[in-house]
Amino acid sequence: MSFRKEFKFRVSYSDLILIKKKLLYDKMSVLHPARKVNSLYFDTKNLKMFTESEEGTLPRKKVRLRWYNKSETQNLEEKVSSLEGRFKKVKNVDISFEKSDELSFLDSDYGKITPSLLITYNRNYYSYKNLRITFDQEIEYQRIRGITPLSKKEKECVVEIKAPKDVSADYVSSIFHNPTERFSKYARGIISLYKLF
Repeated sequence: MSFRKEFKFRVSYSDLILIKKKLLYDKMSVLHPARKVNSLYFDTKNLKMFTESEEGTLPRKKVRLRWYNKSETQNLEEKVSSLEGRFKKVKNVDISFEKSDELSFLDSDYGKITPSLLITYNRNYYSYKNLRITFDQEIEYQRIRGITPLSKKEKECVVEIKAPKDVSADYVSSIFHNPTERFSKYARGIISLYKLF
């Protein structure tokens, strides 16, 4: 497994356009065609994964099903945060969403987990100076649990940088002058749609 560093910048739509324009002028290149990302997050009945993420508990993880555009092929992903760094485990699965009993998993650390939140957004992928940069916009959250479906559109965009473990935060800051901050789509969706805090 390879560990990596992640840096996130929360920006307005207008700032995202300016950042992208500046970096494209400085030879940022397209890494992958743009696509719609769909992430169905799982959690325990009492949202233990969300709570541990908010508290900064280590180790911790997030579990999600991810698919792109209208693909019927999904990846089951575990995003693990540990003392050594962050890494992701990915397994290809084929799940019919019409069979609700298939939408639960027995996790070795958390026990039974079920869908809690669906997040969709448009993502652009770039490469720039040994960094992988993605621009996420048109982010929408949809609550899965409860009798009444609820959804909410995010007003901001996210610039995310993935870097090798040996890349320093100072190097990233020299390229991106926006302040780095924690931005978890999962946490923002849970807080806003489950009326937490």
